[in-house]
Amino acid sequence: MQETNIKQKIVYIENGNLKINKRQLKIRAAVIFIVLLAAYFIGEVAVRVLAPQELYNRHDPSHPSYPKEVEYDRDLGWSTVKSYKAQPYTKQGRHPIVTITHNSQGYRMANEVDGSKKKIVMSGDSLVYGFWVDDSKVMSAKLNEMLGSGYQAINLGVGGYGTDQAFLRFIMEGLQYKPKAVVHGFFTNDFSNIVSEYQYNIFKPIFSVSENGSLILKNVPVPLSKDIEKSYPRAREHSVKGFERAMRSWSHLYVLYKNKKSAIKSKISHIFSSPKKIDYFNDYKDGEMWAIEKDYTDVMKYSFYLNSRILKAYNDLAESSNITFVLVLIADRISV
Repeated sequence: MQETNIKQKIVYIENGNLKINKRQLKIRAAVIFIVLLAAYFIGEVAVRVLAPQELYNRHDPSHPSYPKEVEYDRDLGWSTVKSYKAQPYTKQGRHPIVTITHNSQGYRMANEVDGSKKKIVMSGDSLVYGFWVDDSKVMSAKLNEMLGSGYQAINLGVGGYGTDQAFLRFIMEGLQYKPKAVVHGFFTNDFSNIVSEYQYNIFKPIFSVSENGSLILKNVPVPLSKDIEKSYPRAREHSVKGFERAMRSWSHLYVLYKNKKSAIKSKISHIFSSPKKIDYFNDYKDGEMWAIEKDYTDVMKYSFYLNSRILKAYNDLAESSNITFVLVLIADRISV
């Protein structure tokens, strides 16, 4: 009986010497492994049923980072690529994979323009376009939901556009749809975007103001920049690799665990770390936050004047075409 008990132990003393029962050690390790594996698979099934997560391999594997969504345009400097679809991995929240679609005309929408519906045209920069935002959550999609099936919002937003390019694209592409209204999204960096004919390593059209206050369009056709490719992010490697990528590509439980862990760490860090104080007046001197400057330079004053002339021309064109012009100020935490 005593010999049987000894054989069932992993560690025992025999003749004064400490012994390890390798067979029992292997059996118990195997049992623990099987129990843990079974628990993991039960948890995996539970998460898939009750709280399914977005897996890493759902996005387009050829797009580990945000793919180029614009191309050279001789009239506008750059414009959105036509018939485009990508699913980059953003690492943002519970739904890190977003779907980004342009229709055959290059508009940020999954559907083609429907001639039977009343139109609302939206213009502006990346905030209107919906940079890093899923098709279902961009402004135009939300507006479609609010207006119902009788209307269609056409999204002409393009990343990096100032008021000038947005106005020109509306003339070239939006006006033809005879919309009931045009909604222009304005952001503070639009002031600095309109005073240069070269931005983001790309040339662009530019307006000046004549003595009588009318707009004069310059730098068209827009020359092609030899540095245009520098404006796009280089193709980066996938953000997760090896074991991490394999687990994030099939295990909902693992993804849930990583998301919860990240959220807890963020909360703990927020509790124990002091909020960073930002001196907005001294930290933002690149023209993007001109709206809060204490003293305006001549360039800033001219930009404000030029922007007002472009917006007036935009409104006048809309009124003459029996279109309601809506200007939306997209504020940030600095300017509110």
